[in-house]
Amino acid sequence: MRKRPIRIRTSRFVAAAALAVVCWTPAMAQETHTHGPGTGVHGLTLNAGQKWATDEHLRKAMGRIRDGMNPSIQEIHRGELATAKYAALAKLAND
Repeated sequence: MRKRPIRIRTSRFVAAAALAVVCWTPAMAQETHTHGPGTGVHGLTLNAGQKWATDEHLRKAMGRIRDGMNPSIQEIHRGELATAKYAALAKLAND
């Protein structure tokens, strides 16, 4: 029996592997996930339409973070904010 060159064996292996992936991927996408009866999507609801209660310290801290981020938000989105300014924002958020 004559041995085939390694290039032919490798290309056949690659072709077979590619075919296996192409055939296997749609089968994975068709997998369904269901829950038992009586379970459904639960929506997040507020307390009779009211906002959640927060304490004064949380409101002040979140306000400080918002006020600190607002002047820099455009530079952040453009990717132009300097590393030192990022460090200052991080310090502000962690204080």
